[in-house]
Amino acid sequence: MRVGLDVGSTTIKCVVLDDDDKIVYSTYERHYSHILEKSEELLRRMAQQYVPSGRALFAISGSAGMGMAEGVSVPFVQEVFATRVAVNRIAPGTDVVIELGGEDAKILFLTNGLEVRMNGSCAGGTGAFIDQMATLLKMSADELDAAAQRAEKTYTIASRCGVFAKSDVQPLINQGARSEDIAASIYQAVVNQTIAGLAQGRPIKGNVLYLGGPLTFSRCLRSSFDKTLDVVGKCPENSLLFVALGAALYSDQEFDLTEVARRLQERGASETYRSQPPLFADQREYEAFRARHAKAAVPRVPFGPDYAAPVHIGIDSGSTTVKVAVIDQEARLLFTDYRPNQGNPISLIREVLQRLYDEHPALQVTSVTTTGYGEDLAKAAFHADFGVVETVAHFTAARHFLPNVDFIIDIGGQDMLELIDVHHSEKPLPAVPTLHFSQCLLQCPPVSHAGEAVSDRFFPQTLLLQHGVHAEINSLPVHPHQQNGDKAANGQQKKTDELIYCVLSSQAGGIYVRIPVKKKVGGQLPHDTDGPDERGQIHPSIENGQYHRYDQCQRHSRKESMHRIKDQPHPHGRQ
Repeated sequence: MRVGLDVGSTTIKCVVLDDDDKIVYSTYERHYSHILEKSEELLRRMAQQYVPSGRALFAISGSAGMGMAEGVSVPFVQEVFATRVAVNRIAPGTDVVIELGGEDAKILFLTNGLEVRMNGSCAGGTGAFIDQMATLLKMSADELDAAAQRAEKTYTIASRCGVFAKSDVQPLINQGARSEDIAASIYQAVVNQTIAGLAQGRPIKGNVLYLGGPLTFSRCLRSSFDKTLDVVGKCPENSLLFVALGAALYSDQEFDLTEVARRLQERGASETYRSQPPLFADQREYEAFRARHAKAAVPRVPFGPDYAAPVHIGIDSGSTTVKVAVIDQEARLLFTDYRPNQGNPISLIREVLQRLYDEHPALQVTSVTTTGYGEDLAKAAFHADFGVVETVAHFTAARHFLPNVDFIIDIGGQDMLELIDVHHSEKPLPAVPTLHFSQCLLQCPPVSHAGEAVSDRFFPQTLLLQHGVHAEINSLPVHPHQQNGDKAANGQQKKTDELIYCVLSSQAGGIYVRIPVKKKVGGQLPHDTDGPDERGQIHPSIENGQYHRYDQCQRHSRKESMHRIKDQPHPHGRQ
């Protein structure tokens, strides 16, 4: 009998062949990075149930299988070679193989010799990429495929990196694009990435074979490839198992499967990997850090139901979250709300404002200002007085708390920026690759998609870790822990808190986008300018979009407000 084990980046596949090379047993399962444990479990299961003697010809393949095979002295069959062995046996006459896995993508040109095109460390345009996009749309992979089949049009979406794709998809969600159209666009992005990034101009024609999980499970993805390539590709039976089949067919050494399982168990107990020092040496150092930052707390005052003094409302509609703050005339904080936008920021802001009005019926609102990605949308929806570019909002708030501020760094849901020497920068600062921090965190399972549990559940676990995973994150793959993870650590399981530590440490390493600031900016909030230009009503009715409060307010056009902010003198005389 023969046994082949394909240990991929996200799944593990196993086949058992009888003496006639017929499949006796096969399985396809996600390993959730528990590679050694899952492999051990499968080997014991096969030895007990499907291989009567417990011995069989055995080989290992797959992107995460090489180190494991070496560690237990089992032959390793390179996955491309294993695929070719299986294709020649099962589907002779194939010209091109397109295979998409959990974190790799490859094209095998079999006509006139073998030529292989394969992706690098970035998992953009692979199964993990599709999983992430499905999570963003709050769908399962099956639901994403079903939705895509009902699409009416497609949008251009980047697929080279999950980060850039999210930067395209999130605005579409926020702007109300149909989820069916976004789903189809995601699959088309995968097709474009595979053809442009791997084929690179070489024609894909003849008999085309589709292999791997995404192409097996997604009818829409196969249809998109067929339409783009103008071919009729074939997804054969057992398309998920071709690498495992090739490993089994090529195996020529017999092993006791139970003994191999025992070696895997021993190896898992002794495996080590590179690590970094803890963020804090001990609890006392961490408490000192917290005490130092607590000194910068924003003053808060009571905000009871009978509060009737004038207030100012700020709305920050970001790419992934919405924030609302209410301050009094002395810039003291009265109320805050922070929540994921769930792809529908307007309804959430409306909900917050409705609650604010219901709980404080005597409230006198002097001004409402919007900022963030959805600045214009929120301003139009709620008839706000001002719209402020978020970099100006950053500096205005920063200078309020620290008048001589020189450096501001902001890490958002889909952007990251630095404002450096904001008072008198003479030349543009260089732009460098953006690392999207929230994206990193959302990809470290099991962090919830909304991200609300990240700080409470996971950050505390990272603070005193003695062995944070070392990883160089220069171009973020879909699963950051996989870049130097399964392949480099040979299948070693890594804890979620250690993975987040890895992201935090790499994030602090200087992967930023710097926003150039040539001119002096700053000044007071718009309501501090001299005199009102217009007085009128401020609050839109939550129910019907009409005004229903008639508080006096100062209203300036955005252009004039920005002009007044820009021309305010710096309190320390810096120009």
